[in-house]
Amino acid sequence: GAILLLLVSLPEAHRAGFRIRRPNFADPILRTTLLAIAPRVIGLAAIQFVFAAFVSTASNFAEGSITAWNYAFSLLQFPVATIGGAIGTALLPAASRLVATADRSGLARAAHGAFGTAIWLILPVACIGQVIAPGAVAVTLGPSADPLAVERTAMLLRLLFLGVPAMAATAVFARLCYSVGDTRGPVGAALTGVAVMLTAQALLAPTLGLGSLAAAVAIGEWIECGILLARVRSRVAGPTVRGFLSGVPVCIALSAGAALIALGIVALAASLSLTSGWLSSAFVTMLAGGVSLFAYLAGTALFGIHAAAPILRRVVRIAPRLKRLPTVRALLGDER
Repeated sequence: GAILLLLVSLPEAHRAGFRIRRPNFADPILRTTLLAIAPRVIGLAAIQFVFAAFVSTASNFAEGSITAWNYAFSLLQFPVATIGGAIGTALLPAASRLVATADRSGLARAAHGAFGTAIWLILPVACIGQVIAPGAVAVTLGPSADPLAVERTAMLLRLLFLGVPAMAATAVFARLCYSVGDTRGPVGAALTGVAVMLTAQALLAPTLGLGSLAAAVAIGEWIECGILLARVRSRVAGPTVRGFLSGVPVCIALSAGAALIALGIVALAASLSLTSGWLSSAFVTMLAGGVSLFAYLAGTALFGIHAAAPILRRVVRIAPRLKRLPTVRALLGDER
């Protein structure tokens, strides 16, 4: 895959004027770039070391713990990469352009908007994920999966989901720091988070066992997020803590309500014995996730969160019958 990506990229890079040349270390721009990259390399190496150490630590628990940890961590990457990572990547060039033009008010608006969008998207995933984690794991592992393996992996995934909002916020805050040329701050926050993860895992292991790995990751991510928030406030003039947190309480309340809807659907399906088979479990999981997410979208649109309406319109185009619901009609108006 990596080789194919390189082969596809080379012609475009050549047309854009990029050429492979011997590096000139006397070039001040190259030296500045290398100095900026070095802290990031150190931070990434430390994070990879921790996760490698956690895989090794998982081998000290019951049989199958390494597999459960790897599956849970892999499933976690889907919402983190598609939401937090994508928004952070899109934010960096826009924020850098605003910094270059000294548009601090524009940078503050971009920061608040990116953070608000990331939290708006990730909070329902974290809350609903607590409910549908067992079903999602069962579907992923397949119809022949060991029930104990499903239970163990779902437990880890639920604990990891506790740190998902912090991971998404960290992706946004780190890019804001990069946009103003601050690479040391995010790395320092990451190294602090790594130290917290290692310490928390050692302290929680006697109580939580295998779950201490996931709990330690969640705790470390929240510590890193808090440090980066303070860093953004000190290095990026304009953004305020109140601005970042203004819409969070509404999103938390609506996410909790969506999780209750998902819980009701799963409980009803279980009472009707609809979750015994793999296919039926997959259907119930998708139904619970889909209905609860739609309810969350409708709720946030109702409370004036503007990003919800365009997505709600796309959902209605896919399932036109939803337009018959009075709430949906009121939110989207009479457009055809």
